Amino acid sequence: DVKLLCTCMVAARLSQSTDARVVDLLDSVEKSIERHNGQSCFGGYLGLAIFVQSVARKIRSHGSDPSEDWCREQARRCICILVKSLNNCTLTDDESILELASCIETGKSSDTLPLPSELTAKDGAAQKLIGVII
Repeated sequence: DVKLLCTCMVAARLSQSTDARVVDLLDSVEKSIERHNGQSCFGGYLGLAIFVQSVARKIRSHGSDPSEDWCREQARRCICILVKSLNNCTLTDDESILELASCIETGKSSDTLPLPSELTAKDGAAQKLIGVII
């Protein structure tokens, strides 16, 4: 848990210079979250949120810097991980959440996204839900 948080913070620091190692670090965090099925990954979720905030700050502060596309891509990727983790907290996969993740991943917007159906959290998913929402 702490390792994932630290990994994301290192990635956030390296992202200031669009370091190629950032992608490897985010891969590591994503795989760890998937491998543990999201259990005990609060640090990973918080770290991804910190990373997105850090990258978003860079995009705003540099205007039309050529690295902005890379920053947006990494931010979208982290948000997708969080949204997919939210879907993993429910008893059944909700297509609307998966469609939202797909729109975020591709960078395309849609005015026709369906609303989630009645969502029921899995047993023991309360901490995970809190982590994802934060």
